[in-house]
Amino acid sequence: HTAQEMSAGDFLATQRSVYVHYVPRRELTKPDRELLEAVGGAADRARLWPQFRTARPGYHPWYLTEGEARLLRHCFRVMVWLCAQWEKTSPTCFWEGEELYPLIETAGAGEEGLAQYRVRMIKAPQATVPEPALPALDQARLGRALRCSRREIILEVDHFYGAGMIGQNNERKACARLALAVDADTGLVFPPEIDMPEAATGQMLADVLFGAMEAGKLIPRRVHVRDPDHRLLLQPLADALGFTLAVQRRLPALDSAKSGVLG
Repeated sequence: HTAQEMSAGDFLATQRSVYVHYVPRRELTKPDRELLEAVGGAADRARLWPQFRTARPGYHPWYLTEGEARLLRHCFRVMVWLCAQWEKTSPTCFWEGEELYPLIETAGAGEEGLAQYRVRMIKAPQATVPEPALPALDQARLGRALRCSRREIILEVDHFYGAGMIGQNNERKACARLALAVDADTGLVFPPEIDMPEAATGQMLADVLFGAMEAGKLIPRRVHVRDPDHRLLLQPLADALGFTLAVQRRLPALDSAKSGVLG
């Protein structure tokens, strides 16, 4: 929606979809082939074969659950209806308005009780952003941090996803998720915080900051973050320890370390 550049990991972190795509037979897994055989298969000479997948935020695509399969079946019915409308009108009419998006809605039951649909042109929908959860500050770690010396350094802090797969062969693969704290002047990378996609962002940011202060035996003068939400999440820790938080569009030291990790 924003046309911002996005890494493969960040794309997977925001992706929620149920879909089918078509692949050469050699790319089908054993469960894919068993599913196709169970439902009637495909022509032996078919060049491309259907492969059904679902994507959840922070995870790589995986096989469908029964509920997801029912949802995808419903989507197929809608797509068949939409293709039938193209016989009556030009499909380009759905894309003529600037920033308008065709939303398909159910419109009651038609012949033989089958659902009927209508198209309504709306502004492109934006994802609902949940209210971020403030981190729980570990009082023992807070006490240890307060005994550290205050240093005139700036730390850059952020978290991100990598496209690497984490998980065993028979389970949905998680994306690698890391939080980093980096000295803005020297580029020194403190111990990273690694967690699952479901982990609270605020907790990861707080924990990686605690880890940096414990490793360096210091309290930084300033901490720079890229996202205004991250500033809100870290504000209780900043108030408790007396450092300044600032939002910066560029975090050059952290981005350099991030490129190294992703590479």
